[in-house]
Amino acid sequence: MRRIPTVYYSSVQLCCTAEVIDSPQVELDVLRNRIRRIEPDSELADPSVRSHRLREIRALRLTISEVTGECKFGGNVDEAPHGSSHPAAGPE
Repeated sequence: MRRIPTVYYSSVQLCCTAEVIDSPQVELDVLRNRIRRIEPDSELADPSVRSHRLREIRALRLTISEVTGECKFGGNVDEAPHGSSHPAAGPE
């Protein structure tokens, strides 16, 4: 089977209000959540093992008020990928 290179990209701009989270417990919860989502099967130590390093990082809570963006589908795609409401772009 011969593979055809395809380019997909999306660009999104968020307008939001950022709130700095200063609670070490909430920062630990944010880190735990990130580890579970990004590396669910990893054997990484719980972030509390290095809780003395929390002062070196910041967690933000973003309240999104507006989202703008675009999606582009490669020219060799006949239709939009499953779950997308955007039509496929023709050849460039």
